Amino acid sequence: MLLVAIITAREGELDAFRAYERDAAAVMARHGGVIERVVVIPPDHVASDGAVREVHVIRFPSARALAEYRGDPDLLALAPARERAIAATEILVGEEGPRYGGPGASGVETYTGGCHCGAVRFRVTGDLRTVTECNCSICTKKGFLHLIVPSQQFELLSGREVLATYTFNTGVAKHTFCRVCGMHPFYVPRSDPDKIDVNVRCLDDVDPRQVAAALFDGRHWEAAIEGPVSWR
Repeated sequence: MLLVAIITAREGELDAFRAYERDAAAVMARHGGVIERVVVIPPDHVASDGAVREVHVIRFPSARALAEYRGDPDLLALAPARERAIAATEILVGEEGPRYGGPGASGVETYTGGCHCGAVRFRVTGDLRTVTECNCSICTKKGFLHLIVPSQQFELLSGREVLATYTFNTGVAKHTFCRVCGMHPFYVPRSDPDKIDVNVRCLDDVDPRQVAAALFDGRHWEAAIEGPVSWR
């Protein structure tokens, strides 16, 4: 879920405004929300009212996560600070638009990748516009960026003999890793056990900072998987 917030700070209250935004962002993070980008519009670029405006691009994994954030008691407790610091807010709800540059901008492409030591190498064909970031316990710890593709679009080139698998909970997901360096370059996901989930961080010549990943609310997996997901 993508939102754009246009926020006007009260004149002379910029420090209070920034303090409030930091506190609100900390609450937001507990619900899988993240402020992906902030654009500061100085007073001389708008009406001469002395106010600073900021445009925030915000992403939540689902409408439910956004609703839980808005009802969080810690956020509600910040209401006096918000009133002091913010003069006006406009919220726009949108969706991903076309990408005019960056990795995967042209759609489906073929990539190579591997683990850290080089023993495991693979080739994958996929669309980086479908990449997701999950906030479940294991994905958070691994820092996995998910590119889920049909199995026929993935080819293991080398390293089968050094692969090991970790399972937990339902046991459906097969968390494959290299026994030499410990890297997790791909695995079989619980959401789609007939597919392969590739770690974008393990692709050659792809800067993960340039990949816009949709958030998947893995902390509420059963509910999130019933909603729209980027890879299907």
